[in-house]
Amino acid sequence: MHPSVNTVTHTSHSGGHNVYAMASANDFASCVFTGGTNLGASSPVAYTVPSDAVEGSVLYFGCEVDSHCSSGQKLAVTIAAPEASEVVVDCQPYGCDDAWCMDPCAAGTVYDATVGECGKCVDEGDEVEVAMTCMEAYVLFAEVQSSCPHQCDEDGQGDLPACSDGQPSRAPETCGTTACADGIMQVLENLDAMIAGWLTCVGDYAGIQAYGQMGADYWKTLMNEIVNDCGLSDAVTVEFEKGTCAFGVDNISKLDQ
Repeated sequence: MHPSVNTVTHTSHSGGHNVYAMASANDFASCVFTGGTNLGASSPVAYTVPSDAVEGSVLYFGCEVDSHCSSGQKLAVTIAAPEASEVVVDCQPYGCDDAWCMDPCAAGTVYDATVGECGKCVDEGDEVEVAMTCMEAYVLFAEVQSSCPHQCDEDGQGDLPACSDGQPSRAPETCGTTACADGIMQVLENLDAMIAGWLTCVGDYAGIQAYGQMGADYWKTLMNEIVNDCGLSDAVTVEFEKGTCAFGVDNISKLDQ
């Protein structure tokens, strides 16, 4: 068993029996009950496993009545490793092979993508040092949105007029500014830290984790789109890793231009 299953229960005995928690392995082997704890003589008998029980430790139980113990009425319970949870993590932000994602974190632990190591699990509640927090990453991206304003609304549901067919939502007239270029550069220079920060978002902000799961190429492509729409290609260069899908798409888009 493992600590998350926190009770050992003995049932189906009536009269003439009891259950002791025995003090040691030697006492268990020799059926010595001195120093043990009488858990009860009426079925069912329940024993709560200590919360600090560690993997590999053993709990010993036996019946103290007559020669029942030496006749085999005893039980050793080994604390096993926690069972694996059903969590499947997305390792794509760090370009990890999918095989790393197939080994879920154990119960009581969480996936820690902030360190940039695939398949690393840490205990829940552990302090994880990150270069940028969830909200710091969110605010940095929000600053690009405010520094590079739209000219129209693609969905037609905001305060701006709806974009016409083929009309980009941004244009040099609204976002071809130094402030916009600086905001984009800040995102590109801090992208790894931003992704790591987004992946730490929990509670009311857990949905922001999706930003990190999109991966670096998605955000580079988005920043590149803003650069082109705002006419900032002379001020900002977005570099993609050769051989990636994003690199190919970027080169094709340059041919179209």
